[in-house]
Amino acid sequence: MLKKIVLLNIIIVGILLQGCNHSKKNNVSNENNMVASTQYTLMGLDNKTYTIINQSNQFILKNTKAKLVILDLFATWCPPCRAEASRLAQIQQEYPNSIKIIGLSIQQDITSQKLQSFRQNYGANYTLLYSNENQELTAQIASTLPNVGRNFPIPIMAIYKDGILVKYFIGAAPQKMITTVIDKLLGK
Repeated sequence: MLKKIVLLNIIIVGILLQGCNHSKKNNVSNENNMVASTQYTLMGLDNKTYTIINQSNQFILKNTKAKLVILDLFATWCPPCRAEASRLAQIQQEYPNSIKIIGLSIQQDITSQKLQSFRQNYGANYTLLYSNENQELTAQIASTLPNVGRNFPIPIMAIYKDGILVKYFIGAAPQKMITTVIDKLLGK
């Protein structure tokens, strides 16, 4: 009886191991297709559509040649966000082809008129996006930042290279601090 149980266990283990080997060989591409991915399509004040993909907590801006993407989470009513807007515009102007700054309002149902007013009043001359998906996207971004989570302070600025988070700032960061990080990431 003991021999039968041992033999049965050996056969079961052999079948299971054989199944794993077969699965690995034939489903590698399927595993890649099963990676969690969410796509956000947002409208910019420039009337262009921007697509940001969250794939395994990597945030990728489609159709950009910029080496770095900076996602700025803000609100139009937030005093530090207002103060930071002109600094971000200066940084975007300083690195026109190397970086892409994207302003994402955390406000639900923000209108293009409200964002346009923010741009004019605070010098936010970089890409500002609005959509009903902004709030979900900003929560996703914040939840992937170490020690931040879904209940987060603003402003938050996250810098991505090839979709991978490389640095983030909580609160209004000094312009020199941001440009030092950018220069280092760009190899300057």
